[in-house]
Amino acid sequence: IIRVRRTLSEDEEERPKGDKDRSVPIVPQLARILEPALTGRAPDARLVLNSRGKSPTRQQVLGRWVSLQERRGQTRVWSVHA
Repeated sequence: IIRVRRTLSEDEEERPKGDKDRSVPIVPQLARILEPALTGRAPDARLVLNSRGKSPTRQQVLGRWVSLQERRGQTRVWSVHA
C-alpha cells in the first residue's frame, strides 16, 4: 500500500484531492521493485526525478506513459488512473 499524504509536481507541493490522506493498493510486482529503492531513504525523499533532479510534472508523467504504450504498440491507451 502506498500512503499519499502530499502530492509533488516539480516544485509544487499540495495536499491530495479532498485534503485527505489516502491509501493506494499496489500489485506485489511493484512492491518488489519499490522496496529496495526505498530502503534507507528519508520518508520525504523523492523517488522519481526528471533530468533536472526535480519531481516530474503530471504532464511529463502522462506524456511518458502514453509514449511507452505507443512504443509497445498497444491499441488501447490506458490512463495512469486506470
